[in-house]
Amino acid sequence: MVKNHCELIAASLVLLLLMAGCPQQPPVDVDVNQTLPQEEGPAGPGITERPDYLNETVFEQLPPFPRDLYKLRNQIKYGEFWDMAAIEPEYYKQPEFYPNFESVGIPLIQTPSGTSYAGFGAYPADVQVITFPGDTIELATFFTAAWGVQAWQGIGLTSSVADANGEEVDYISVDVEPDAILLGPNYPVFTYEWAQKVSVVLNVEDDAPQGVYTVGVTNAPVPSDKSEEWEDEYGGLYSEGGMFQTGLDRPYFKVVVTVT
Repeated sequence: MVKNHCELIAASLVLLLLMAGCPQQPPVDVDVNQTLPQEEGPAGPGITERPDYLNETVFEQLPPFPRDLYKLRNQIKYGEFWDMAAIEPEYYKQPEFYPNFESVGIPLIQTPSGTSYAGFGAYPADVQVITFPGDTIELATFFTAAWGVQAWQGIGLTSSVADANGEEVDYISVDVEPDAILLGPNYPVFTYEWAQKVSVVLNVEDDAPQGVYTVGVTNAPVPSDKSEEWEDEYGGLYSEGGMFQTGLDRPYFKVVVTVT
């Protein structure tokens, strides 16, 4: 939701690495230069059920498949829907919500090239906003395990705000919720926790000068209490994503804010 006079221009769903819109640490033994999808293939907007490309047990921990999921995915792709904060778990927990599942995810699951224990990304990766001093902008992105990951990953989250010169500024405050997430495996089956929504609320100060600002949300160390809890629960199948970088010299989720 965008409050007051703020207008969301576009969710720039950039195709980066293994997941559309997701700068991500790739899983082990996966070529990060794989070709990304040109079109949905069997995932046209008129399809209301999941195709039978994989055994149904692969998805049994997920919510029931929404009949309008492919319609929503195409609305997002073509800029007809942008309110990511309003999307519920029954949609973003489905791998088909993410644009290159059919072209990249399914082949990795059907013929895995090796064991993968780490890798994650965020979708969408880029959003542009026009706003005014005093406005509040409510956004969201979805962090997911990379295709074919078999382990649990803890990821801390942190934010930054910079002006057009790259200097840190405090004219926009950023509230990221939660401050750490636990991503479950998506191989050999999709766990419910494999995808998590992250809320990002921007508050523009009343005295914010006109200009263009960049808000970044990226990975950070997991708070010690959560780190200990998750490590105790999952043992050797747990790792932490604070050590990974996107490899693209950019945050996982970037918001370009134009204050007018």
